[in-house]
Amino acid sequence: MKLKLAAVMQKLLITLSFIAPILVGCSGAGEDAGLVPTDYGEWASTVDAPLTYQIPGHSMLKRIIFINGTGQKVMPVEKDGKAFYDYPHGTIIVKEMYPNSESTKPDHLTVMIKDPDHPNAMVGWVWLVKSIKTGQEEVFESSDFCVTCHRNANDRHPYGDRNPEAEFRDYVYYPWRAP
Repeated sequence: MKLKLAAVMQKLLITLSFIAPILVGCSGAGEDAGLVPTDYGEWASTVDAPLTYQIPGHSMLKRIIFINGTGQKVMPVEKDGKAFYDYPHGTIIVKEMYPNSESTKPDHLTVMIKDPDHPNAMVGWVWLVKSIKTGQEEVFESSDFCVTCHRNANDRHPYGDRNPEAEFRDYVYYPWRAP
């Protein structure tokens, strides 16, 4: 009897392992659910200190930017006497967005994921916002909202080091530079 029950339980577990992903897929979460890794806060930062000034597109007054290990492997090459950044596929850049400069907990995340093959990729990047409160991730689809501003990262601009040489920075305002 115990052997028969164990065999039935094993078949049930095997069946559930095939059915569970289908049920999750039908839950409305979508195929892009969970694009932002939970350990992003352990990654290196692309800025020396939190950014505490307002910029277009980001109404929050405090931002901290993190980059995963894949993005830290970027090796700018020289083209026409200027650095040319082309972040590797799989790079993830996460910006924690705080409601004010005194806040210790972010309100939401804005995220860039280098995945030129993704159906919603624009200029090679998937752009999304994640709510800290709900955990919901919203991928921007067919919208130039993020791209319009981030194109300026490839030219001289008023932020950070101001990109004085107008380097191609692959739409990243604060490019990774190894310490």
